[in-house]
Amino acid sequence: MKNKILVSTGNFWDGKNPLDNLKAIKTIRKLDVDGVEITFSDPKLLEGFFSNEVKNLLQKFKIIGMHMPAIKYQKNDKTREIIKKCYCLYRLIKADYANLHINWLKDPDLFRGTKWNIVIENGSSKNALFVKDMQNLLKKNRRFKMILDVNHAYESDEIGEYVKKLKNKIYAVHLGGGEIKGLNSHRPFFKAPQEYRDACEPIKKLDCPIVLEYTFPNKLSQIDSEIQRIKNWLKA
Repeated sequence: MKNKILVSTGNFWDGKNPLDNLKAIKTIRKLDVDGVEITFSDPKLLEGFFSNEVKNLLQKFKIIGMHMPAIKYQKNDKTREIIKKCYCLYRLIKADYANLHINWLKDPDLFRGTKWNIVIENGSSKNALFVKDMQNLLKKNRRFKMILDVNHAYESDEIGEYVKKLKNKIYAVHLGGGEIKGLNSHRPFFKAPQEYRDACEPIKKLDCPIVLEYTFPNKLSQIDSEIQRIKNWLKA
């Protein structure tokens, strides 16, 4: 597999209006990438998403990811209904994985008996979640894998520790240039400080998809250039 490149639809969110996943997918199709991670951070984005148009647009991609809604996954009827909708959509788009943040997952038993590939995204020092917390979760729930989000792991200086201790459990990587203070977004990887990029070096040891997750430039030519730089960096 060696580092197939995916782009998150969330990269095209303007920070104000609801994310237009369909428009984002059409843009990502024009790029030289292997896949797409479709962001459903707001449960409302699940409604009416799938159509023949979506089916046809997604046929180009080798890997399809699904970022689940930002809710507390705990035992109640509302959560069960959202999980049911997510699972139906997961099957319809023929997704390869569905991810959610570790700090959202209050009851892992909600996913027992299901057949989809659930991957858990690591937390950060901001929510007091570290490598040891992911190790404990994955030990108790062996069917789960994880997504290493370097934007989060950098905050606690644990990118290397995740790779060292959980290499065989890392299904994919979210790559960006770190949090932009005051904004719900990440900076581009090559606009991050050199020490940040140096801290990301361990991910080159991983044979897994790399999902680009940060605020993208407006011009396709700039995005293409950025993607090529990422590919070159991974090979260096």
